[in-house]
Amino acid sequence: MKDILTQYISNQQTLALVPDHTDPNQTIVYEGERQIHVKQKPLDIIKTTCLEYFTSYIGIREAVQHQVGIERKIPLPISPHQNIYTFPTLSPENPECIWLFYHHIHRITPITFTQENPFQSLISFQNGIELPLNVSHYILEKQMYRTEMCVKRFREVLVYV
Repeated sequence: MKDILTQYISNQQTLALVPDHTDPNQTIVYEGERQIHVKQKPLDIIKTTCLEYFTSYIGIREAVQHQVGIERKIPLPISPHQNIYTFPTLSPENPECIWLFYHHIHRITPITFTQENPFQSLISFQNGIELPLNVSHYILEKQMYRTEMCVKRFREVLVYV
């Protein structure tokens, strides 16, 4: 039997937050080499994590919109000092949305979509873990680029802090 946590705070080892298709109110957290089941939706984990790092989900979204000019699927600098940046694969309100943590991603490989293989991209993390996703390579690359812009902008700001 798997252990299920009631709450989770994303950290420097968090790779991804994936909705659990067996329970719509649960998340599979990829952290380092392990998978953790949490009785929270991915967006709830993101919101709780933001508060833990002295910010709010709404506030950090507004700051990124203002500083970087991104309007949708906004990447979040949850803790720039610790290099914790994440981005959604879909609209955050979509129950299928997965949150990926930027600094752990090594490569995004497109996969041909077939009936036998319904995945469109393969995320390869720095630690060798691979995660197939039903999200286009183009969208994931675009989200990586947006997150990179966010990282660069926040690094500029942090120099003056």
